[in-house]
Amino acid sequence: MSALVPSYVDRTLVAEGGDEIGKVRDVILRPSNLRPEWLVVKTGWRRGEHLVPVIAVAEDGDELVVPYSKDRVDASPKTKDRIAPPVADAHATYEHYGLEMPAAEAL
Repeated sequence: MSALVPSYVDRTLVAEGGDEIGKVRDVILRPSNLRPEWLVVKTGWRRGEHLVPVIAVAEDGDELVVPYSKDRVDASPKTKDRIAPPVADAHATYEHYGLEMPAAEAL
């Protein structure tokens, strides 16, 4: 497992403006190369766990910052099993965030 994985778990994810989005509960690795691809973010009680692409995350001290609002993350696909989504679902999730799905070697 990558040394990067533990550094994400239990950290707070925030929007660029500083609004708290939620807590990172897990990291999903890309099956083709075992590099971190998705953060599993708990956005609140009863809201489930949502996927956020690692490529959209920047670190700012102890916080992880994304250019998305909490509403946008809440509207993203949920994950129950904390496993990598099928390719079609992954593509749709990247599109939800306004991103192109990266090639395996780009992660």
